[in-house]
Amino acid sequence: MDSSLLLPRPSRPFTPSQSTVRNAFQLKAKPSSSISPCALSAKPFPRKTASARTCVSAAAARPGGIPPREVAHAARQRGSCGNGGSAGNGGSGGRGTVAAASLKRPPVGLGAEGALAEEVAAEAVEDLLGEGEGEGGTSAAVADVAGSESDVDGPVVETRTWSWRGYSIRYQTSGSEGPPILLIHGFGASSDHWRHNLRALGVSHRVFAIDLLGYGYSDKPTPPYRIKGREGQEGQQGQQAVAGSDASSPSSEFTFENWGQQAVDFVDQVVGEEAFLVTNSVGGVVALQAAATHPAKIRGLLLLNISLRNLHLKKQPWFARPFVALLQSSLRSTSLGEQFFASVATPRAVRNVLRQCYGDPAAVTDELVDLILTPGLQPGAVDVFLDFICYSGGPLPEDLLPKVQCPVLFGWGQADPWEPVEQGRTLKGYPCVVGFEEFPGVGHCPQDEAPHIVNPLIERFVSQYSTVDK
Repeated sequence: MDSSLLLPRPSRPFTPSQSTVRNAFQLKAKPSSSISPCALSAKPFPRKTASARTCVSAAAARPGGIPPREVAHAARQRGSCGNGGSAGNGGSGGRGTVAAASLKRPPVGLGAEGALAEEVAAEAVEDLLGEGEGEGGTSAAVADVAGSESDVDGPVVETRTWSWRGYSIRYQTSGSEGPPILLIHGFGASSDHWRHNLRALGVSHRVFAIDLLGYGYSDKPTPPYRIKGREGQEGQQGQQAVAGSDASSPSSEFTFENWGQQAVDFVDQVVGEEAFLVTNSVGGVVALQAAATHPAKIRGLLLLNISLRNLHLKKQPWFARPFVALLQSSLRSTSLGEQFFASVATPRAVRNVLRQCYGDPAAVTDELVDLILTPGLQPGAVDVFLDFICYSGGPLPEDLLPKVQCPVLFGWGQADPWEPVEQGRTLKGYPCVVGFEEFPGVGHCPQDEAPHIVNPLIERFVSQYSTVDK
């Protein structure tokens, strides 16, 4: 997810109208999304050398993938359940299905943080009118989500920590042999967002899922300007320091360059051999950065709904840039940022934003809300959140793709309202790109919403290019 809706839109500033807010609560029935089995076909990706070969693994031969645990969870909570399929295929029903039809799609291409901003405005009207379903119903948070999937066949998922530059980094791992795969999450998420992929892929691979610095249960270092403020030195001096620096960049800790190096160091120190990187959203930019700067460490990239960074400084109209910089400075150096974070860090706000970005909003369960929200309530999370939503600098996918030497496969949920597939298709022409798979009816997070499609796609990609000479 990128930093797009909170800041002014390229065409006009973000100002939710009264009708926009009210429309968010008008019931609009939506039929269940169907998933195309296109990714399950035996058609190989373009081969880079004659030595490439395609094989289908045991995991790919199971079209059903991993039965999501939220189906059973929803059944216990709402008294309704499907027949063991994935949540994206209607596995949960009852009250959740009715609620799923209650939100209209947000404008496309505007990002996660802006969706949260829209949700804040909607909640204000909701509270005034006494409408909405409230914040109740979320279950207790489970830190090691994937590790509790005892009903799923496959190797166990272990949670471990890794020391990187003096910081504690949490990661999960599954499987003991086969080509290694590193899974990298998106904005506001963690390694738990790969709960339906770790065990299935671990059958024939060594699989790792990492919490990027600042996210999940990894350490969250405080940005330097926030330290000044807490020492009582911020005021005008702190604001001048922020304004005098490059306001489009966060602290030195939370940049794509830094996260890219984290991924490379993890591959080098923990994985121990070159690896495939499979990512979602901003994790895709992290992977491109890693592959562009350290090609010998990365075997291939599979990028799911990569962040297009539509409010990057290069993409902002010239007349909007001063206002964007002022908003960034205000969020980082005044109490406005913490007030905004407090408004969006609620179960209801997170639930409604997830319902917007998932192709099937019924897939948004209490468990999913918990695994996204709970790490965000840890000490230091607000600083990371504010730092990143003010990050309109750094690399763009189109800056990095020409530098990448390994094969790159894009996967795209066509129902993504934040990263439009039409814009994603413009990335197909780079020499390193070997394919662009589209998933009808699937939203911004295909790995969680449609693991029965994504897991075989990963298996097929890794099987083909693990034997290809670079």
